[in-house]
Parts: sequence; C-alpha cells; structure tokens
Amino acid sequence: MRILIVNHEFPPIGGGASSACWYLSSALVKLGHDVSVLTSSFKDFSKYEVKNGVSIYRVSAIRKAIDSSNIFEMATFIFSSLFGINNIIKETGAQKIIAFFTIPAGVVSFYTYKKNKIPYLVLLRGGDVPGLVPGLDIIHKILTPIRRKILTSARNVVANSVGLQKLSEKHDPIRVNVVTNGVDTRFFCPTKKIKQNNNFRFLFVGRLHSQKNLFFLLDQIYNFKKNTKAKFILDIVGDGPQKVDLKKYSENIGLRNAVKWFGWVNKNELKKLYQSSDCLLNVSLYEGMSNVILESMACGLPVIASDIPGNNEVVRNGNTGFLFDLNNSAGFQTLLNVVVKEREKRLRIGKNARKLMVEKFSWKKVANSYIKLF
Repeated sequence: MRILIVNHEFPPIGGGASSACWYLSSALVKLGHDVSVLTSSFKDFSKYEVKNGVSIYRVSAIRKAIDSSNIFEMATFIFSSLFGINNIIKETGAQKIIAFFTIPAGVVSFYTYKKNKIPYLVLLRGGDVPGLVPGLDIIHKILTPIRRKILTSARNVVANSVGLQKLSEKHDPIRVNVVTNGVDTRFFCPTKKIKQNNNFRFLFVGRLHSQKNLFFLLDQIYNFKKNTKAKFILDIVGDGPQKVDLKKYSENIGLRNAVKWFGWVNKNELKKLYQSSDCLLNVSLYEGMSNVILESMACGLPVIASDIPGNNEVVRNGNTGFLFDLNNSAGFQTLLNVVVKEREKRLRIGKNARKLMVEKFSWKKVANSYIKLF
C-alpha cells in the first residue's frame, strides 16, 4: 500500500506527535508499505530526503520555535501543502492518507479526498480536541464547522487514548476509534545502572509549559527535600516558554543543588537518562498519551504520574507504576518516599512496566491497527 502521512511536525521539530509520526512511518515501511511524509520545512532543512525508507517532503512554512507552533504558523503549512500536495500525490502514487491532527493536516487531507478521492484517517492527538487544552475554547468553537466536515469525511477517526476518545465524542457527534501510541522496545530498553554517586535520581522529560505543571513539581520536590534524609536529584530534560521562570523559582526556593537542567537532548542521550534514573515523574494537568511515559516504562523505569486520562490508561497503579490525585499533595509525597525507600518494590514495578510495553505497545501492532482501519 502507498501511504502519505501528513503532519506539520516531523523530527527534529515538534514534540510527542512528531516522534509518533516517525515511529509509525518506520513501522509501516517494515511491514512492506511505501510511505511518504508531508511536513514543514524549518531553517535549512532539505526539501526532500529519504530516511529509513521513508520519503520526506518538506514545504515552506513559518515557524519560530523548534518545539511548538501557533495557529498562524499552522495556517502557513496548510497553504503551502495545498499548493504542493497534488505533485506529491502524482510522484508517490499515494493510495491512502494518514493525517496527524484534525487541523492542520486534516484540512490538507480533506482537500485531497475531495479532489482525488483518496481516503484518509484522522489521528487525534490532544490539542485538536475541544476541551482538553485550556485557552483554546474560542478557536475550537470558531473551527467547529470545519473540524466536523473533516471528521465526517474521514474513513476513520482515531484517538490515542480512551480519555481523548470520550472527549472528542462529547464535543463532536462522530465515532472515534482508539489506537494507543507505541514504543520502540528494542531501542528503549533496560540496562544495568551505573551509579556515579549515591544520589537517587528522579527524572522529568517534556516541554516546559503550563500543561506539565512544573511549579507544582518544584514545590513538591522542595517539600520532599525538607522532610527526607535521602540524597536525591531531579533531572529536568526539555525546554519551553516557562524555562527562565522555572529556573529562577527553583533557585529562589533553595533547589539550586537539587535540580539539574538539561535542555533538549537527542534520543541516544535520552535513553541513557532513562536507563540511569530511578523514577520518572509526570505531574501533567492533561495528556493525550505520553510518549515519555511509554519510553521510560520500556526502559524498566517506575513512573509516578498524575491520575488523568491518558496516564491512567497505561500506568496501572501499584503494578506498572503509581498514580496520584493532583489535589492530594500528601499522596504524592508518600509515593516519593515509597520509590526512594522500597528498592525491591521499585524494581518489581519497573520490570512489570517493561513487560507491559513489550506485550501491548509495539509500533508494529499500532501500524497494523491503522491499516485495518482503512
């Protein structure tokens, strides 16, 4: 099957959906499909290249930040794609389209369906679903007629979590299927931890954005530091709009030596951080389904995560990780103590997490699920 994937973000730009796009396209190639990707250009990126058998077409689009884009920047991707997609369709002979996000990729896919009768899937990723991201309500309301036209014309609509499925169906009367994210369990895998010192290592990975609730996390780490004799450090990997304020706040409350800031790292460095850490912390206010949680669990790392849709569909409390109520700071403190003090329990949960990723979350399984939905 000749498949065109449309996503305004593709590595090295973008976040979780960008990584998912790469892994999905690679998995589809391994299954014997001919896969192309239509995405945004950025700085001096090549307009066309082939990686791991995936043909990548980049169209001009305005974009200031490597890790995020706004509605205007997405609009420039739509316009450039509409001018270029017919030539790409002719060149690739695409028979099916997979659109990451209802907008902007869904707009391009809907146009191609109307012009060339090529069926498409829409993959809901979070921000394109009304009600998930605070502050986008007005934009979603304005775009409702366009969004619903795109969704009703799709061969199938797919969410990466049950929580996202329910939210979408609540706002738009269109049936949504669920196919979770996958994880590369061959790459993200456990290794024997080599300790540089006796410090227990907590890890956070993600965009430094209000969604990730990092001021709450820093407050909790400060409280934990006051009440424990254990030596620990929190490694924060990522970048984003709150970086300067977070670093200043961390120093002001006395965490200068308890927090290490990495910025963005490449996949090999990230894997090493997963493998050398003792526990991943995710205190997000909302998620679709976190690639970071899947990757860390594949590395055998126990997770403490907020009990929200997406997180609670992969973290099985007390079995493959721990869940806590965002309104219960004391409960979060208890879990920090558990993972630090109860080594055997921590290791057992890490092994369970790894087992679950291998058995249920392979990209091969995910890719096959999308093919069936056509």
